[in-house]
Amino acid sequence: MGKKWWFLCIAGVLVLVLIASLALRSNEPVYHGRTLAMWLRRLPARGNGSRGVTWQPLVEGKPSDGEMEAISAVREIGTNALPYLLGEIHTEKKSFKEEFRDKWIQSKALVQRMISRSRPPTSFTSFGNWEKTAAQLRHWDAARGFYALGPLAKPALPELAKLLHQADACPDAAYALSSMGPEGLVPLMEVLTNNSPTNQWMQICVIWAFGQTPTNGEKVLPELLQLIKDPDETLRMSSAWALGQIRSEPEIVVPALAGNLGDTNVNSKSMTERALGEHGMKVLTASALKDSLADPKLYIRMAATNAIRARYPAEAAKLGVE
Repeated sequence: MGKKWWFLCIAGVLVLVLIASLALRSNEPVYHGRTLAMWLRRLPARGNGSRGVTWQPLVEGKPSDGEMEAISAVREIGTNALPYLLGEIHTEKKSFKEEFRDKWIQSKALVQRMISRSRPPTSFTSFGNWEKTAAQLRHWDAARGFYALGPLAKPALPELAKLLHQADACPDAAYALSSMGPEGLVPLMEVLTNNSPTNQWMQICVIWAFGQTPTNGEKVLPELLQLIKDPDETLRMSSAWALGQIRSEPEIVVPALAGNLGDTNVNSKSMTERALGEHGMKVLTASALKDSLADPKLYIRMAATNAIRARYPAEAAKLGVE
């Protein structure tokens, strides 16, 4: 009798676990035999595995056929995806395996940081440059889902606007909002134009998101051009990077960037050079800039003038460049 009782108890527990599992799965939409989570993992821009923001484009060139299929699938699921995405962008649940994996990643990253302290920075973060935990990778997958939905994700906008002001969630929220059209632009602009010292990390996240989404970044060129003159070198650096990714209105942007080549901060100046390279000015020696003074494009001539004045003042005096 005792064994039978234990057997029934174990069977009952298994049934309850199965029911609970099915109930949880039922909250996740399925399209063409794949769950939403499966489609999210196939979306573009999966490479943001670092905590914080990385000064590299997340998507280069056209999406692959598989990525386009995933975008279409997420859009077909539409607003039915929102409850799941909102749950995922907040999740903190991790299995034992995930906990072990996260600790291993953090330990490995710490050793790598100790080995490579002399290398130039490739990313910026307000809380340490470790790789994302498993939960944070799920947050990023959710952000990519919102991004793929674009304006369809507007019902989630208030919640994403709140997350924009949380340090850990800021990059994910900024990226998600950057694809939502004019409505998504509102909270991003509020952060971008708030120069409070406590708001700096949020500004950096927003600038980064606009650099990752050039079509929307074009709408904030005046603000970015203002920020490349900001007293804070990190804001100057990130704004220069975004302008190099957006590559719009070179007649205004390129001369403004060239005028910043006299920046005394190494990182800011290096990012300005990189941004000019994205606009076609890859060689910035005195000789190359003198040749550019005769370029048929007016903005290249203006940029060369500004660059010589900023970087080679003695040469500028010889050439009569004022």
